Amino acid sequence: MKTKAEQLKLFIGIGCMLFLSFLTFIMTKNFQTALLLSHGEVKALPYMKQYALITTFIVGIFFALLSKGGHLKRTFMVFFPINLILLLALAGFLRFSNEAFQHPFFLGATFCFLNIAAFFPVIFTWGFANQNYSFKTAALHYPFLMILLIPALIISPKLLPANSPEFSALVLFFAALIIFLIYLSWQKFDLGAIDPGNEVLRKYYAGFAAIVFFIPIAKHLITLLMRAEMKALHTTATAYTNAVLKYAPIKGLYEIYFIILGIILGIVLYFVGRKAYGWIGALIVLALTACGVLSFNTPAFHPLTEANFAFSHSAFALFLPIIPLFMLLGKELAYFGVPHEKRFTAKLVLDILIFTLATDVGYYIPQILLTYHDANILHHAWIYFGIFIICMAASFRAVVALHRGLQEKPSQ
Repeated sequence: MKTKAEQLKLFIGIGCMLFLSFLTFIMTKNFQTALLLSHGEVKALPYMKQYALITTFIVGIFFALLSKGGHLKRTFMVFFPINLILLLALAGFLRFSNEAFQHPFFLGATFCFLNIAAFFPVIFTWGFANQNYSFKTAALHYPFLMILLIPALIISPKLLPANSPEFSALVLFFAALIIFLIYLSWQKFDLGAIDPGNEVLRKYYAGFAAIVFFIPIAKHLITLLMRAEMKALHTTATAYTNAVLKYAPIKGLYEIYFIILGIILGIVLYFVGRKAYGWIGALIVLALTACGVLSFNTPAFHPLTEANFAFSHSAFALFLPIIPLFMLLGKELAYFGVPHEKRFTAKLVLDILIFTLATDVGYYIPQILLTYHDANILHHAWIYFGIFIICMAASFRAVVALHRGLQEKPSQ
């Protein structure tokens, strides 16, 4: 067990790394879009996203292979120096040679690089945390660490000045540099005992993959349906914007409730331990399923009216904050069932490769339906509903497999 001083040091260090990683992720995703808009390539955004996913998938394979055998240090020492050099070069191009972005290939390559620069620091930081935390301490600390996403969301728009993109690139550079320096400084300290993990079977990894694969697909399909319904009800840009602003406070209020709930459930897991994982995970999946089903109130079960949509959107606003709660307590804590030397590699494979695959599948399902079934997305509500039920049933079964794996004999 770590001492309280070791736990506090770990919490502060991981907290700093995560805050900067969240800030980097939000800024980079916004920066990607702004870069395309500023160079008149907004129509290319869907294609750019696909190229970026493919690039991220390939780079993810490289780092997963590089980290085999628990070689976390190797991945940090390769990724961050390259990332820092490219971010500094990006700032230089934006400042002194902005016309280079007029070339489609250069713009596309930059977009793909920014996608990697957004995802990998977050995943690496969580992976580093999983290597050094125990299950119980992670259950207690992780909900508090997720709160750091809120100040990152508030600060990030202020660091993206429209008239100075090179400033944003430099902010990303220094954020990555600080993350790397914190990691390097920890090489000099003993972080205390580590969680060895369990001797899990292949079905444990299959359960993991099911969660990472099916939950994003379910979220993507419901989100598309909600947007289509809002556009159908509010046909002008002004009306649509007003509707978004009208429903935003409800979503924000629910997010606060679920942050508090995450802290409470984390405390329960800290005192009860792994035995509580199964019923907490199952309850969260059932809550997700219930809110998701209610989100299909329109147009799957009732006509699309303002009153019916308000009910559906309230359920959808409940559905969205449950997902990060589940990914935190249902997915992230389940990594502690993986043997320590395989944990970081598993994180890369699942959170990059499987998630990227899920994103692609979630993107192509609507495209296939629009092409071969009906051009109106609202006419696909029952098909989306059926896919949603399949996704949630698979996720529930995955939680059962993960719970059993967490109770297995610890690896030596």
